Amino acid sequence: MIRLNPGASVEEFLDAFEPGTPPETPPGQGRSGFPALKSGGEDATTNFAPGNYELVCFVEDPNTDAPHFALGMIHEFTFQ
Repeated sequence: MIRLNPGASVEEFLDAFEPGTPPETPPGQGRSGFPALKSGGEDATTNFAPGNYELVCFVEDPNTDAPHFALGMIHEFTFQ
């Protein structure tokens, strides 16, 4: 889970990970991560400050070695 900086977009976040991009701080900061949840496990809850967030999967695809977010496993949403 990434909280985007004010005015930042998912596209800017993805661009920060392109090969050859100068190392800079991505336009957001980590808010939390989710461990693997097993079926029948307990629900996880937390509180989020208002803002724009994205849920990002950093697991690498075994066929392409690309992180899942680069293959579309990313979702932007807003807490108000």
